[in-house]
Parts: sequence; structure tokens; C-alpha cells
Amino acid sequence: MYRKQQKSIIKHMDFLILDILMLIISYIAATIIRDGWHSLRANAAFLTMLGVLILLQVMVALQGNNYNDILRRGYLVELKCVLIQNAIVLAAAFTFMFITKSQPKYSRLVFGYLLIINTLLTYGAHLIWKRVVRGRMVNSKERTHLLVISEYAGLEACIRRLQSEWYKEYKITGVVVYDRQMKGDVINNISVVADMDELFQYLKKEVVDEVFLNIDGNNQERLTITEDLLEMGITVHININMDLGQGQLPNPIVHNMSGCAVLTTSIKTATFYQMVAKRMMDIAGVVVVYK
Repeated sequence: MYRKQQKSIIKHMDFLILDILMLIISYIAATIIRDGWHSLRANAAFLTMLGVLILLQVMVALQGNNYNDILRRGYLVELKCVLIQNAIVLAAAFTFMFITKSQPKYSRLVFGYLLIINTLLTYGAHLIWKRVVRGRMVNSKERTHLLVISEYAGLEACIRRLQSEWYKEYKITGVVVYDRQMKGDVINNISVVADMDELFQYLKKEVVDEVFLNIDGNNQERLTITEDLLEMGITVHININMDLGQGQLPNPIVHNMSGCAVLTTSIKTATFYQMVAKRMMDIAGVVVVYK
């Protein structure tokens, strides 16, 4: 089953949960700094604004692209994204207070403290959590096994591009050269595991979850190979620099894979709720491991 990659908010729900926790801590800290501990006791205005801030945080995350490529961001880009996200949330909070005419209940100083504290906490939390996620991805045994099928002419460039992704969710386990007999050779530290006439015998014996297809042939050749792979339950990524009609394949998804524009087809794709459930289990697993 292939996981749709269209919504970064689902892929990075752990960061949304982390941001909400940092927001709660920051707002509590800002209120205590301004008004003391006693201000938290039975304070309806405090609880109302806390709920509004959490809701706004979720809405901004759902509507924006704050988590796109979050694992690849540098330090300065990450700081910029955190600042923009916090500024939008606070601007929306001020809009809420203006519409509800509740400005007198809240101190502007609290929101000033909130912006500073939340930016520092969220930025630091992102850096730490990204390191955890990156390490887990690199060492994960759950990474999908990817087989590359490519013409010889573009093979080395194809492998280099696929390997250039630092934090990939796949592991290249082998190569099959479409137009040459090269079984046993090694290309960019990846073994040529079979020739084309042995491909399906190899797939029956070895664990292969996905195939990256980089063939510049006629559509029927690629389509035949793709259909045979799909019948075996293997997800196929097709380099769409070589056009292939989407209408002939089940569940087509166009997306970016290590800098390559690909069309991915699979017998079944994960739904929104399946992705949410899996991401929650992943988060729970990380918490248990690093506890």
C-alpha cells in the first residue's frame, strides 16, 4: 500500500502536536511573567484565549505550507518559518479579540512575551525533533525496499539523484538494467541484481516493495511492465519525463521523489484516516524508544 504524500500536515503531524505543546507552555509562561501564578486560577479569559490559540494553530497548519520540506530546512530558514507561523497565529488572535470586543481582558504585554517565548521554544523543539526523526529515518528497518529499473544511458544519473536525498523513506536494494546484460556489476555502490529476462523470478524470491521505472521506451512497453508489477502488489514510480497516460493506471499520483517528477501507481493507496492512525502510532513508538 502506497502512502499519499499530498498533505504535509499528515506526514508531519508530530510537528503540529509539538507546536501545540510549545504554544501552551509559552502562553502559560507569558501569563505568569506578566500577572503571576494567581492569574491562572479560575481565569475564564485565560482558558478562552488558550483554546482560541490552539484552534488558530491548527487552522494555520491546515491552511498553510508551514511543514513542507521541514526536515530539509536549514537553521535560518527554520527560524524564518517559525516566526512567520507565530506572527500569523498572533495576528489572528488579535483579530478574534477585535471582533469579540474582548481586548480589555488581555494584556498586550502577554502576547509580546508569548511571541518571544514561543518562537524560542518552538525553534529549539523543531531542531531537536528533526534530529530525532532524521536519525530514526536513516536507521529505520521500516524503510521500503526500492528496485531501480533503468536504461543504461541514464542509469548513473538516476541512481545519484535517488541517493542524493538525505532523509528518504526508501532503501535502494538493487538495479536492473533495461537494455543491457549487466548482472553482477556494481553501479554507484548499488548491485545489478538481475537482467530483464530474470526480473520477475528475482521479484518472487526477494523483498521488493517499490520499483522506480526509468525507461524511455514506447508507452506499451512501460505499461506492460507496470501492469505486471502491479499484479504482484508492487508500487511503481514512473519517471514522467517519459510521458505515460495516467488514465491507464490505477490510483495515479504525481509527486516529487528525490528531485524527480514521478507518477506513482499502486493497487491501493492509504486514506487520510489510515495515514493519521499510522502517524499517531509512529509518534507513540518514538516516544517509547526515546523515553
